[in-house]
Amino acid sequence: MTQTSLSITRRQALAGLGATSALALSGCAASARPEAIAQARVIGAQRLLEVVGYNLLEHEPERATALGVDTGRHAYLRGRLEDQSPAGQQAYAATLRQDLAHVRSFPREGLDSETLTSLDVVESAYDLALDGFALPYGDTPVGNWRTAPYVVIQNVGEYLALPRFMQSNHKVGNGDDADAYIERMEAMPATFDGELARISAARAMGVVPPAFLLDKAIGQMQQTIASAGKGELFAADLRSKLQAAGMPESHANRAAILEAGPIA
Repeated sequence: MTQTSLSITRRQALAGLGATSALALSGCAASARPEAIAQARVIGAQRLLEVVGYNLLEHEPERATALGVDTGRHAYLRGRLEDQSPAGQQAYAATLRQDLAHVRSFPREGLDSETLTSLDVVESAYDLALDGFALPYGDTPVGNWRTAPYVVIQNVGEYLALPRFMQSNHKVGNGDDADAYIERMEAMPATFDGELARISAARAMGVVPPAFLLDKAIGQMQQTIASAGKGELFAADLRSKLQAAGMPESHANRAAILEAGPIA
């Protein structure tokens, strides 16, 4: 998946850059109006920004759902979760490095202030995030408050983020939405395993949260596990959403069977 995304980025980014020079390469470049050249550059920049944005969402599909852009040809993102494994995070950083280079190389001449600001924001956010990804420990999402020196702690970690996200952001209005909900439930064990691998790697380097933070984190985890055991998390959430949408509970019955796996 990551390799496909990067290939698309190269093609589309080059197409965006080409839009800025298409008039200059044409036979009538000498008579081209400055406004037309400026417009072509803006279109190229906007195309690049769109591609960069969706490349980021390839690594953060939950954000695509929260933004409501996991539709159409990007609907496949609706059933996925971020790859929390060391390899997944390295792939995320590789995408950021590549797209940061594209943004930095894009010519700024003739761009309006809004487009310039968008390019500058991407450049600043990606540059800062890559500083965090360069560290061999911690959690460094892009443009998110959750940046932390530890992968999991009392207020950071998928054991907290996923229940909140699924309940608040994953809407269920039809069977496809319900299927995507269950696909995400099925992906949760791999998500937690990925975080565990990064915790273990950090521990091997001597990066361990202080005892008082571990105590708080354990307490939070116990609450999450207790809620899951009482059926108060995903299966119940899906069932209520199906009922609100006037749909049968066949999906919820399957979710109830799955629920013991992701959290327990």
